[in-house]
Amino acid sequence: MNRMTLAIVVTVAATAALAWWIKADWEMGWLLWMLVLPAAGSALGLVAALILRGRLEIVTAVGFAAGAAALWVAMSTPHQWAGADPTQAERRAAALAGSTHLIEARLRELLGAGVDLQSVQPSVVGGRVRKQPFRFLPEREPAVIRLSVTFALGPNRPLMLQLDERDSLTATPEALESIRQAPWVIREPALTRRFPAPALSVAGHGPWTPGDVVGVRLEQSESEWSLLLLRVGGEAGLETVREVSGAESRAGLARAAAQAGRPVRDVRIYLSRGAGVTYLPSARFDFIGLPEDRRANLRLIARLEGDDIRYETADWFDP
Repeated sequence: MNRMTLAIVVTVAATAALAWWIKADWEMGWLLWMLVLPAAGSALGLVAALILRGRLEIVTAVGFAAGAAALWVAMSTPHQWAGADPTQAERRAAALAGSTHLIEARLRELLGAGVDLQSVQPSVVGGRVRKQPFRFLPEREPAVIRLSVTFALGPNRPLMLQLDERDSLTATPEALESIRQAPWVIREPALTRRFPAPALSVAGHGPWTPGDVVGVRLEQSESEWSLLLLRVGGEAGLETVREVSGAESRAGLARAAAQAGRPVRDVRIYLSRGAGVTYLPSARFDFIGLPEDRRANLRLIARLEGDDIRYETADWFDP
């Protein structure tokens, strides 16, 4: 009886080991095991019965049943499953995504430019346990933490960062080279971070090539504003080329109105939209000129041309 029990145990264990060894994936599983595993279980039971002197019919039947059971268990079990690493990596990725100042400093170091961070999307790839066919030991795939970052000031497409073995955020050389050649965008957080003005307007809607000069109007009120010419890119991100005061702008707009035969007694901001950034459809700023003869208001334009500002009049219906 002890030999019979031992033969059955050996048969079941050998069949389970065979199933584990053969296990590959869903596609090949049915084709392979439906033909091999029950017959292999019977053969193993027969061998165990002969060696341990158990009853052949009983041990062979048990071997066949063990093969069928191993087939069912193996087919209901995926050839890869989640390990413990992804859960830990997800918690670490979430904590890392909250360290925006550290990520931003690393981005500036990698790109050699004064970019500003807009948002971070953490993700974890890998970390699964895989069982390759015809191998006993499973393989553990390392969990990799990735951060997809978008820029408030910087390239107009996201950059994928990855945490390496030294706990340093890196990017592939190809990704860095591609992102350096991408045009830049300027979004509201990048401007409000640099210029404490209630309202900001940008001439043009971007994106801009690094090195382009962009005009920004800082509006404190209808009667108080200044125009900045900023160079996009470089270590500062936005470098001030020069500032044109509101008084200087008023004088330039008044000269443009006088040349048009419509002297003005005051110049006001055309449309103040409150706090926030307004992207205008063309590289110009609109103002209202109040004519001296008190007729209909005059539309005045400060138009950005290269690194200079040109003042002119325009019809209200001009684009």
